[in-house]
Amino acid sequence: AGLSNLKNEETGEKLLSKRFDKISFVGRQFEELVCELFERKGYNVQLTKQTRDGGKDLIVLNNSMLGDLVIYAECKKKAPTHPVNVGLVRQLYGTVEADRVTAGIMVTNSYFSKDARRFQQTIKSRMNLMDYSELMKQIMDCR
Repeated sequence: AGLSNLKNEETGEKLLSKRFDKISFVGRQFEELVCELFERKGYNVQLTKQTRDGGKDLIVLNNSMLGDLVIYAECKKKAPTHPVNVGLVRQLYGTVEADRVTAGIMVTNSYFSKDARRFQQTIKSRMNLMDYSELMKQIMDCR
């Protein structure tokens, strides 16, 4: 997933939303789409190996005047009626803590359970959750 081969094609908004509408894509394609979204937002993103990623699908690097920030992103493709539960959010947070990175973000094409949202609120400076509606908003904002 790179920007260079897409520059002369459609705008990011159209391209990403077209790809996202193909809901039948597999987990790795979802990871690649999220990777492309973060790249279009200006982040330096590394897609981890497909197997044994240790609870992180993407490593997002943000070098700014605030320092070098490292964010682990975990992508969970689920059926729209199946929420991401608190256990998965806790798992990612455990990886963030164990590796001593800046923060984590979990991205899903579904939604998060109430317990997952409640847990995230206790660690909101270290963990963000992006559900379907926020993901679509970010895709549409890509210009």
